[in-house]
Amino acid sequence: RRGRSADALTALRRAVALDPGLGEAQNRLGVQLLNEGHLREGHGHLARAIEALPEEWGPRVHFAQACALLGEWDAAGEALTAAEQRGAEASVLAERFFRDVPDAD
Repeated sequence: RRGRSADALTALRRAVALDPGLGEAQNRLGVQLLNEGHLREGHGHLARAIEALPEEWGPRVHFAQACALLGEWDAAGEALTAAEQRGAEASVLAERFFRDVPDAD
């Protein structure tokens, strides 16, 4: 599992280096970095995913997770509100948000 994770990180880093506008790659890289405990770096990639995919709600949920893990609660709330405004249902947001947030310990 660890080797596959490292391979995925390498491939995603390469993809966004070649084209920083690849929103889904930025999103996946950000989520992977959160899962690996690289919160600030993941936060940055998720912010770039939002820039590249302004109408998508998924990256905003992941960005909210990063903000929450960093203790940036106002920004997390704003990102969740923005996700809801783009079509995410509140019940889905709550389920995904709490399911996908890795332990901050």
